[in-house]
Amino acid sequence: MIANPEFLKTRLSEGGITRAVVVDEAFDDDKALSKVNGEDTFWAEIEAHAEWKTTLEAKGIPCADFETFRLDGLPKLWQLRKTFSGEIEVALAGLFLDAEQNLADPEKVTKYLGDLGLNTVPLGIKPDRSIGSGTPALPSIPLETQLVFLDYDLEGNPSLSGTRLSERIAEHLAQRKERTPFLVIFSNKPNARKLSEDFRKRTGFLRGTFTFISKQDASDFSKLCRHLSATCIGLKGLGHLQYFFFALKHRLAEVAKSVETEVMQLDVQDHAFIQRLALQDEGACLGEYMLNFFAAVLSHELRDGHEVQAAKQKLDAFPFEGRHLPFSESPSAPIQRLYRAVLTEPGITDATPHPQAKNGKALSTKNKEYTAPPLLMLGDIFASKSNKPVYIEIGRASCRERV
Repeated sequence: MIANPEFLKTRLSEGGITRAVVVDEAFDDDKALSKVNGEDTFWAEIEAHAEWKTTLEAKGIPCADFETFRLDGLPKLWQLRKTFSGEIEVALAGLFLDAEQNLADPEKVTKYLGDLGLNTVPLGIKPDRSIGSGTPALPSIPLETQLVFLDYDLEGNPSLSGTRLSERIAEHLAQRKERTPFLVIFSNKPNARKLSEDFRKRTGFLRGTFTFISKQDASDFSKLCRHLSATCIGLKGLGHLQYFFFALKHRLAEVAKSVETEVMQLDVQDHAFIQRLALQDEGACLGEYMLNFFAAVLSHELRDGHEVQAAKQKLDAFPFEGRHLPFSESPSAPIQRLYRAVLTEPGITDATPHPQAKNGKALSTKNKEYTAPPLLMLGDIFASKSNKPVYIEIGRASCRERV
């Protein structure tokens, strides 16, 4: 696959991706200041060089004494560190060495995304708003963002609730419906790549709207371009698909609970009424009828959800293009299982007499015994391993497949 920057820029443009956010706690000033070493040594240099103190004061950096400098001066010095030159610049490089190293990878990613033509915002984890009463506040990612790079290991280990901050952020993004951004998890944590698939499942992101890359690879422009070019990042409508499947996920949980409650409320008279409608005189089995009956109920209830219908309408209206055609020679294992479920019937065994037959015999309408034929359905297929014809039953009104 072509993976040069110009190819990727074209894909991003075709996908309408213009805005990105890189979320990493390294962008927070307090995180940087926690990695400062040798502020007492730097202060000694300030006292030894009167001109340094004059320069700092001219830039509005408090340095009346060491404590004032440590508490109030260092934060501002960090923000203005790139405005110095000469000997003081060299000293600042040593003072902020660890902080700069911690910031290097996310800064490179931010720059590279900018080089790809994206309006990219670096964002720390300190929130400027809350997402609800009693809910931990999250960093504010603009709604118009279409691509998010998110550090997997924000704040180190999971919180007391057992949920990582990065997961809470991702869950929040996944609920933006058709405006859900493409999510890239990046980390140098040794097992983060292995853990990323479970992260995706827990946060609700659809495959194809999510990827993982190590920070080491992300900080190499050619590797970053090659990795992103191999994803679905340039395809339009990923958010619409995300919204549709997210709505189905929510609705499935609701339907499972409500249908279970309704089914358990049916009494014996309800079952007797169902039995009268089950076409048993025509050979239909009550158990088979009941399964089909409740399968139809489940289908109706699933489609009857307001959010499902809203997501369906969004998906119907979106003009998917030719680039959404399959790009692999064969369907994935999950889609094969889905179509097998659509086209086949579970629980099929070898052909045997009707379940109500006794010792292979059934009673006719005249109350006479006869050899019971196997229970057949329209579309039943009989197959033989030997070189013999295959017969298809076409004499009934219902359909299932036997292989």
